[in-house]
Amino acid sequence: MANMEHYLPFLLKWEGGYTDDPSDHGGATNRGVTLTTYRRLHPLATKDQLQRMTDDEWKYIVERFYWGRCEANAIRNQSVAEMLVDWTWLSGPQAIRFAQTLLHVVPDGQVGSITLQAINAINVPELFERLRIARLRHFQRIVQRHPSQGRFINGWRKRVNSMVFEA
Repeated sequence: MANMEHYLPFLLKWEGGYTDDPSDHGGATNRGVTLTTYRRLHPLATKDQLQRMTDDEWKYIVERFYWGRCEANAIRNQSVAEMLVDWTWLSGPQAIRFAQTLLHVVPDGQVGSITLQAINAINVPELFERLRIARLRHFQRIVQRHPSQGRFINGWRKRVNSMVFEA
């Protein structure tokens, strides 16, 4: 089964520290956590508090709102789990619906027993590649709808393409 601890170094590598880029639709982020997400823990949090987010808070957010939302501990292949969680990290719950569509299950945005069964029953290298391609297409659609986001697409592509399938 997949293990979140294996994913965390990858996530930190790509998310770095605090940024508040006015061009980024996510707004202020610290290690990839937006202020909106941080406020799910601390409803009145400020940007300064986000900037001082602790390692324990960061790990809790990853586990509770991303790894857990994807039920990644129940996914048999680490690479597939990381691809799905990372897509959810960057794109929100719609990523789960996109993945469910690829799996031919009802795209309800909830990873339950039917979605998990589909993930764990399919040819995993094929699923990994299909998720990778779907993510890249999703990024292209974002830029088509919001050309200002084009400045981020090369980084998004590099991130996805740096993910390597391991059996």
